Amino acid sequence: MLRYVLDAYIPMFHFKEMKLALNLRFDTMLKTSGFYASFIKGKDDFDLFPEKEAKKYRSDDSSVMESGEPVYNLEETYTTSEGENGWALTSKVPYFDSEGNVIGIVGSSLDITERKQMYENLYKSKKKEKEIILNSTSEHITYQDLNHSIKWCNRAVTNSLRVDYNDIVGQRCYKL
Repeated sequence: MLRYVLDAYIPMFHFKEMKLALNLRFDTMLKTSGFYASFIKGKDDFDLFPEKEAKKYRSDDSSVMESGEPVYNLEETYTTSEGENGWALTSKVPYFDSEGNVIGIVGSSLDITERKQMYENLYKSKKKEKEIILNSTSEHITYQDLNHSIKWCNRAVTNSLRVDYNDIVGQRCYKL
């Protein structure tokens, strides 16, 4: 009964034993990752993911198992079996035996790829809106780093100095 409930639940669940091989993965994770249950059981992250991702997952898993402390809401990237990239919000909890020894981890991951894409699009649109507003004023506006190097300037600056935008960015404001 519990398996059916977890299969219907949106987050992806998995259990890894002490050797960090996957022992159990539920349907939602299989649908997202593109792997089959018969293929996954007994595999470890290096069998399923690119090496860089597998090392990160292994490090996170080992840290949870060694410390006995859970990790909640970790944002991490993943690659599907088709090579597509995605984002997951992951929690990993140590799994203890009756004597209090860590014998594995239980993890859950929620696919947040659409959410991350939405935030990125919103950020880009807000940045564009800011540029439109800042470029509509006749006041000189520059954005500078701590070394007074210009990172961005509005159209009023380039028009009054009669200089191309790319010739201003990177310059120190006191040298113009």
